[in-house]
Amino acid sequence: MTQIIFISKIKNKIDFNLPRLLKSIKLNIQYFKIRFYKMDNQIQLTRYLYEKDEVKLSLLLCILNKKEEAIFWAYELYYSGFKAELVNLFWTMYYDFYYTSNPSFEKYLLKKLNNNLNFETNCEHYLSMIVNNFMIRPHSMDIFMLKQIVNMCEFETNDVLLESVLQNEDYMILASLILSEIKDDCLVDTLANVIQYFIKKGLNLDSKKIVAEYKKIIKNDYHSNNNNKRVILLARLIHYFASTKNIKMGKNIYVHIEPEDVIIYENIYADLRRNDLTPVLPAYKILPLATIYYIDQYNYLSLFHLKREKNNIITAYRDNWLYYASFSLLWRERIIKHNGVIDEKNKKVTFKEQDNSDDNEQGFYDEFGYEPDEQKIETQNKTIQEIKSERTWSLFYDEHKNNGILELDDDILNDMNKVIYNL
Repeated sequence: MTQIIFISKIKNKIDFNLPRLLKSIKLNIQYFKIRFYKMDNQIQLTRYLYEKDEVKLSLLLCILNKKEEAIFWAYELYYSGFKAELVNLFWTMYYDFYYTSNPSFEKYLLKKLNNNLNFETNCEHYLSMIVNNFMIRPHSMDIFMLKQIVNMCEFETNDVLLESVLQNEDYMILASLILSEIKDDCLVDTLANVIQYFIKKGLNLDSKKIVAEYKKIIKNDYHSNNNNKRVILLARLIHYFASTKNIKMGKNIYVHIEPEDVIIYENIYADLRRNDLTPVLPAYKILPLATIYYIDQYNYLSLFHLKREKNNIITAYRDNWLYYASFSLLWRERIIKHNGVIDEKNKKVTFKEQDNSDDNEQGFYDEFGYEPDEQKIETQNKTIQEIKSERTWSLFYDEHKNNGILELDDDILNDMNKVIYNL
């Protein structure tokens, strides 16, 4: 009854046209469904017109290789507006490469990644702290490779007993059970049983505390996905194996970064003040200043499936950059501010003209006209360089396997070509 009275009052106060409202909502939902679908299947450009997924991979690879470029790539995602995706990337990377040697780092990440990196004013340096604290820690390929192997191979697991798998240290069968076969409502019981096994093997483990922490962590928004729950469980089990083999564990040491150290990564804006009748910093001069690194500086991207394999990144960058940049929050807000309209059908951005107002289109391009097609080839290649196939998964595994317990045959590594890796 209360709801009926409340709705009635609303109808008296405004022109409450329910059919029209529902139609509007439906159209908006359809629009966002189409746009989100496109976001998964086509090129998206960041604030300085790098392809978003390639930036994610470059961030991961630079962290694993302890390259300072990692900080630049992190801020490229952050300031482009991909904060939630950046949080997902850190968690995926942590469980795939770092957890088995750094279980205590989980609490640090939970604290720092709270609220999807929506840092308060003057707290952007936390992002650099997170990246640096990854880079000082040991990592392994174990969980990442087990995930790839389970996707590549089929395992016969009928009538397999968990305890026999643990005793035989059959990591591949264990990964298959955890990642794809054990029922969702049995994951916690599986963890409890494995803990008892390792207690018998001599590890000092608090079963109740570990189970409680696992239940808590998988309630986190990111971890609530069933696949994430399984990867988190597998990472814990492989950590217990690593603990029995004297694998090097990361120390509880943390890098601190001062706010002034990350000012260089903030957005660069055109300076339209006139100096001898020309702007001090016109928009078209921003890309040569801002694109500091090549997207594939160390030739690793060929190991992964990239959107540019199905989309023409050169055309997107040179001829239609603003439409593809509109998938980032930063560019979308800039377009809207200048009364821009994103035309999905024709893949372009147009600007509305209004009486008694400045020229919206001219105003936009004065501030943000990067003119990527007019840049020198060196500047363009920072983003759209040719991706050369100079590395193999066998070589990559050899570079990063030192802190792991998994031993892989060359046949498995040679069967790995391009990996689909969703960060």
